[in-house]
Amino acid sequence: MVFTNHFDIDLEGKPALFVKYGSDILVEASTQSFFHALAQDESAPGIPKVYDAFCEEGYCFSVMEKIELPTLSTCKISEDDAVQSVASIVKWLLTQAPSVPPSIFGRISSEVVFFRPGSA
Repeated sequence: MVFTNHFDIDLEGKPALFVKYGSDILVEASTQSFFHALAQDESAPGIPKVYDAFCEEGYCFSVMEKIELPTLSTCKISEDDAVQSVASIVKWLLTQAPSVPPSIFGRISSEVVFFRPGSA
């Protein structure tokens, strides 16, 4: 069974963090870190930087930057504009496909992999 939950960490004087935890977070963290590295120009979507990903006592965690953005329910844009926004993000992701190594997508493994962004 795959599950994912999340919480925020806000420490005074430190950048806000977003933490996801669940049974299948490490591969997601690796993929997100890869796309964050690609998303360094203004045409790219805002992809949070992954600071760390690890497993401890049966739980896997991904610690990333928290990007403060309105949700669809609070930003008051039309459904058509929301669809256009999502479509542009998907288009950007698809244009990156030629540079994506086969190991990023579709990797299925029962091994626990300890991942540290930037350590590959």
